[in-house]
Amino acid sequence: MEQLASLINSLSSLLWPLLVFFVLWKFAPAIRGIIESAQARKFTLKIGGQELTMEEVSQQQQNLIADLQAQLNELSKVVERLQRGQEVAKAAQDTGEEVAQPSREHVPYRLLWVDDNPKNNSYFLQLLSDAGVQVDLAVSTEEALSRLRDKTYRAVISDMGRKENGKFNPRAGLDLLEQIRQMDSDLPVVFYVSRRQAAEKGETARRLGATLITSSPTTLAGFLKEVFPDLVEARL
Repeated sequence: MEQLASLINSLSSLLWPLLVFFVLWKFAPAIRGIIESAQARKFTLKIGGQELTMEEVSQQQQNLIADLQAQLNELSKVVERLQRGQEVAKAAQDTGEEVAQPSREHVPYRLLWVDDNPKNNSYFLQLLSDAGVQVDLAVSTEEALSRLRDKTYRAVISDMGRKENGKFNPRAGLDLLEQIRQMDSDLPVVFYVSRRQAAEKGETARRLGATLITSSPTTLAGFLKEVFPDLVEARL
């Protein structure tokens, strides 16, 4: 029963992507028409405090849809395994990454997001803001550490490579993680990166104490629901 409950919980975490995917698919022609019209007029939108061109909005939508399709494909594989009578526990594990977090219920609903190009995260920033989560942005390791000294956070999300002191540092995120672990051994630190970076830096990041490293918006949303259960549950 415990294994079945775990599977049900994993499947339920994918219900919101299914709904989003249906809406996007249902109204795709209308949305595409609006975007194409706006592109011709060089419109911009402000999302999550970031000014995005319509091309950038369209690209982020395409990335989200592609990830949802991948997650749905994984869900389909799980169902097929269940139908063939494979173990429920293995099927539940295959639905995605599970993240166990230490309790930080006493900490305000505050998140630190470190990325030298915050435009990439505009949709998440808007969703979190709408849900009442205070998101502080930092574009460098130095700025992130300064914020961590001044405030307490429920979690930190970081990119991996970024420009530091005038030079590109491909392991800037790992450098930040090492310094965070000297300050706080329990603070959840998540890397939201490209698939290539996740593959190349994943093992090192986990060894240094990363909570999660992922390129999947859906997996990141699941993590945020764990960290901000009361507010993010209805939004992500």
